[in-house]
Amino acid sequence: MFRAPALLCLLLLAACAGDKSDIRVINASTAVYEVPSTSNGTVVKPIAQHDGRGSLILHGGGTFRHEIAADIIALAGPDPRLCLIDTADNGQGQIYRLFDDFRGVRLSVLNLQPSDTGRPDVAAALHDCTGFFFGGGDPQRLAETFRPHGRDTPALAAIRERFERHGAVVAGSSAGAMVVGPVTLCECGAKSSVLAVTRGELFKAPGFDLLSAPVLIDAHFFARGLLGRHMFALARDRIPVGVGIDEDTAVLVPGDGSPWVVLAGKSVAVVRMPADARMDSLHHFGISILSPGDHFDPATNDIRVASQRQRISPDSIPINWPATQGIKYTFATTADTADYSASGPERIETTLNRVVSVDPL
Repeated sequence: MFRAPALLCLLLLAACAGDKSDIRVINASTAVYEVPSTSNGTVVKPIAQHDGRGSLILHGGGTFRHEIAADIIALAGPDPRLCLIDTADNGQGQIYRLFDDFRGVRLSVLNLQPSDTGRPDVAAALHDCTGFFFGGGDPQRLAETFRPHGRDTPALAAIRERFERHGAVVAGSSAGAMVVGPVTLCECGAKSSVLAVTRGELFKAPGFDLLSAPVLIDAHFFARGLLGRHMFALARDRIPVGVGIDEDTAVLVPGDGSPWVVLAGKSVAVVRMPADARMDSLHHFGISILSPGDHFDPATNDIRVASQRQRISPDSIPINWPATQGIKYTFATTADTADYSASGPERIETTLNRVVSVDPL
């Protein structure tokens, strides 16, 4: 934190130190600060906002692609004003740089602590934005800051109103994506599946509940081998379906209720809980693995495979899930299994309606 004299001295020293054009922001003692719009860069064609629910863009962590940032800006409307919320990373991520290559975008960065979420100036700043982006970091910090004990703070209430009534886009990466469902899982490590399946240990916190149907959202899904803990969480919390998004990958949830879309990147898993699932019996979960361009409705399990992919045969190419010490996955086909590829018969890009079980070793 800088007080005014110290901040002035720092600015003067920066001016005397040569070219500092790379420095756009100095975070002074405020919960909300503005990032001036760059004078050059990419111009994005806007998508007009309408009253009612806005869209969500959920990113699985890893590399944040330029085209995903462009999609978020487009959905923020003709006069894009993005609130970038750096709370999960405790202000350490220089979050504005994810959107720094675009012209004509007003950016407001918020690193909010629990004591900030009831402040009138914070609520006013959030009410002024046409889009919101939650950065990565600690999902628990987001939950405790914005929705402690499952109750909206004034800050989250402001975001919810803009999203549900005025068409504002809500986006997030990693923790910022995981928190949009009814609950958020608060451990993202590669061993979390082992601890969940073998010991029944998996911490959770209230999610923001921004989806129109109960869906568990997970990030870093394939890269960190999180399928086992995802199945455990579905059974524990009786959530019928989950969506696991891999790193470098994003999903669009349209505000008009149309199917979700895998926008770019690698893979997305749709995991369905069987009615008889128990935390100590994680067997026969439905799973479909989708690729960019595929459309899907997690609530109904309706899936439309991208037109460039053709159905391939046979339907029994094995799924190569990353091996995890201490647990074992078993995949099987069903009468409804279908595999698709645009790259040839030896490589599955999309597979529908398989089943998976996980057991401790």
